[in-house]
Amino acid sequence: MIRKNAARTMSAVLGVAVLCAAASLTGTAAQAVEKPVVPRKYLDEGVHAGMLCATGVISFCDPGSTVGQGILAEFAHIWGEEAGVKVDVVGSSWEALMPSAISGRTDVVAGIGDYESRHNQFTFVNLFWNSDSFLVPAGNPLGIKAPMDLCGRRMSAATGSGELMTVRAISAECVKQGKPAIVEVEFGEQPPTFLAVQTDRADATVTDIFAADELIKNNPKVYAEGFRKRSEWMWGVAVPVANKDMLALVSYGVQQAIADGKFKAVLDKYGFGEILADRLMVNTKPAE
Repeated sequence: MIRKNAARTMSAVLGVAVLCAAASLTGTAAQAVEKPVVPRKYLDEGVHAGMLCATGVISFCDPGSTVGQGILAEFAHIWGEEAGVKVDVVGSSWEALMPSAISGRTDVVAGIGDYESRHNQFTFVNLFWNSDSFLVPAGNPLGIKAPMDLCGRRMSAATGSGELMTVRAISAECVKQGKPAIVEVEFGEQPPTFLAVQTDRADATVTDIFAADELIKNNPKVYAEGFRKRSEWMWGVAVPVANKDMLALVSYGVQQAIADGKFKAVLDKYGFGEILADRLMVNTKPAE
């Protein structure tokens, strides 16, 4: 029995070692991860995954509820089942989402943007590519159909969000081309960024295709899509860098869910199957 336990422990250690080596690479897929031994803590208490209560099928909570629902929640339940743990998805505000995982109130973030600036705090196990939708008022009165049409316009975004980074990247390109910078209109949460477009406090905002699809479908006289652009980043499960046991569990679960088609079935159900990662990716930058 001692030898068997030792063998299982060594297998888990080797799996993490392979994973960490893969995470140091840029633009490549991580190697296959062996099934790790689940620590007793997670068998007894389960895994707590924080998720933004946002808008659209990717992540939402019913009014008055903190139970996370949507694509990220479905993914979390699937990778947890594959890894042999129960995952509880807890809805959160944007301000509390990452701090909760870092402080240990939750174990992971179910899904946020994998940006290099976040790698000092999180290791990302990638799920799918992001695609941005640039929302404008219905009828698109300013004729915003491409990134450079946003130069000098007002754009709303949540403080510290990936959307704000997108706004600033486009604004920098505007300035580089001798055009006026974008006027940033910041809010603490994402929902007010949409309302700002509706109430003429912003000319446009940017969000993921999931939220945009839902907003336009439910409010066709309020919002329209100016244009859509594939991002240069991926969504991923954010695991605090010090938690190697959790990294091994998430990586194995995601790897298996990609391989057996369970993740693709979820995305296909919502009409977004083409954005799925086709293999295990860890802290991976998109190919140039």
